[in-house]
Amino acid sequence: MRVFPLAPVVLPEGDSSASIQFIQSNLLQFVLVQAMSQLFHLGERMDDHASFRAEMAALTSQLREEKDNVSTQVKEIKALKLKVRNQDEAGMLAAAENVSLREQLEHRDEEVCDLRCAAETFDVEKTMAVSGAIVVTRWELMRERLNHQTNSWDLEGALER
Repeated sequence: MRVFPLAPVVLPEGDSSASIQFIQSNLLQFVLVQAMSQLFHLGERMDDHASFRAEMAALTSQLREEKDNVSTQVKEIKALKLKVRNQDEAGMLAAAENVSLREQLEHRDEEVCDLRCAAETFDVEKTMAVSGAIVVTRWELMRERLNHQTNSWDLEGALER
């Protein structure tokens, strides 16, 4: 990928921090080469010492400005790296929380399934318990009747007791 159209800089694929360092070094090299070239050509063209000093001061000032621009870009790149790292950490925390919430959801789903099964079997168990109590009561009444312990065969009254 071409970064600067006038400079033959091609970014390597892969790690973004390596790409940023590559851009930084090429940008600084490009600026220094330009400034050195201008200084060299200035030295060839200058006959007058006073104008040479004035242009040298202007080029030195330009070089300082370029250096300040590069250092500003380096600071911006560091800030962006920090921002990316913070976003990566936030992403990992969100992923971990997502895993935890999924586990909790699975646990809750199991609890709901267990409660549904218990609710379904509750009515059957209740009916079986009532039927068992009726059977036991009838059996006791029949035994009392057979043993002549009672004179009446009042099934409804006995069941109500």
